[in-house]
Amino acid sequence: MSLELKVIELGEKSFQEIETIQENLSELRAEEKIGDTILIASHPPTLTTGINYEWNIVHVPIESLPKYGIAYYQRKGAGGATILEPGQVVFYPVINLKGVNKSSWTYMRTVEEIVYNVAKGMGANVELGKEFNEAVKRDYSCVWHISKSGKKEKFLAQGYKTSFSNRIITNGGFSVYVDKRAHKNFELIDHCGFNMDKVGVTSFEEMLGFTPSEENIKNKILSELKNKLGYTSIIREDGIQQPILEEYQLMGAAA
Repeated sequence: MSLELKVIELGEKSFQEIETIQENLSELRAEEKIGDTILIASHPPTLTTGINYEWNIVHVPIESLPKYGIAYYQRKGAGGATILEPGQVVFYPVINLKGVNKSSWTYMRTVEEIVYNVAKGMGANVELGKEFNEAVKRDYSCVWHISKSGKKEKFLAQGYKTSFSNRIITNGGFSVYVDKRAHKNFELIDHCGFNMDKVGVTSFEEMLGFTPSEENIKNKILSELKNKLGYTSIIREDGIQQPILEEYQLMGAAA
């Protein structure tokens, strides 16, 4: 059976714009007016907090963020405090998990495997595994870079909201840190509940000793994702094209 994935490049957008687009497209996906879709975007500096409140550890008052040049947004998806920055590539899926035979949990583990395979294939010292998270008092699964000192470092963040009725991802995504700009302001938070003294943050640039292009990272991740989720083809577009745009505009007119 043919299973197509559409990938839509949106360039730089505010997080709020992406959240609205993703939720509207998820309604179209639920109505089977579109197939599985992934939005790819970048963002200006934006601190977001998620619905896992115990992970929302921010070390400065939220009202002080503008002096750092950082916007703030309370997202609807799972996870804790993170900062979206230039140097990150963010993938926002609008996927029917039933169609790719995944639960929310197994989908997240698949994303970790995808990013692990890409980083390992490029020569990074990475591993899959768990680390105890003090914020929630339980193990946290991720892909980790192992620094020369042996410290674990994150270069992937993910969090989602999935419809219970049809298992379509309606909100959230995963972010990959391509260059060191990606974590410029992370001292302002405990990233996903981790204290930076215990679990660090890194990027492909720092792991590899050179800066790969964002396009190269996108291509590698999409290739792995195609294989892992069983898609037979990937179609890439710049911006929301017809006929999705017509359906999307109709939704806006009806709202």
